[in-house]
Amino acid sequence: GLNETKWVEVWVHIPPDAMAGKEDTTKIVGESNNIQGVKDDAILITKVSPQILSLIVDPNQVRKIESNTATVYNLYAILRANTPDTIRLSLSEIAPGWQASLSKDKLWATPNDTIPFQVTVKAPKIDIIGPPEQIIDSFRLVVKGTSKTEPSVYDIAELITLAIPGLDVHNF
Repeated sequence: GLNETKWVEVWVHIPPDAMAGKEDTTKIVGESNNIQGVKDDAILITKVSPQILSLIVDPNQVRKIESNTATVYNLYAILRANTPDTIRLSLSEIAPGWQASLSKDKLWATPNDTIPFQVTVKAPKIDIIGPPEQIIDSFRLVVKGTSKTEPSVYDIAELITLAIPGLDVHNF
């Protein structure tokens, strides 16, 4: 009827690989079937919003080292998102006598790229006194990566280091 408004529902399919900020313009044209020359149009602009979907920090590792020595663990982070983000890295509490450090505490990550980083762990000095099960020391370190944009998105990797005392050989 005259001055009547009809609502139109428009579905816009956004490809899953569309990056944040990408825009698409759709023009909708309406034309009367009853009155020739009566028509109107509207422009719809669809913009992809940033989404941080998931984060991977890997791999979990177990390693044996001699006491009072250090080892370097190679890890990586992968950001599943449609926008770049900063990944904040942190370590769990460090056991007494042990040392641990990150090569970097922040990573700049672009979507789906593998970003390498390292964690160095140093074992304490262990004396050979007592049975073997009492002199082997172990340390469980959790490496956590967290999205700066979306702090609820994170992942962890576990590093378990077993420290074995070095052997002292004496000739008498």
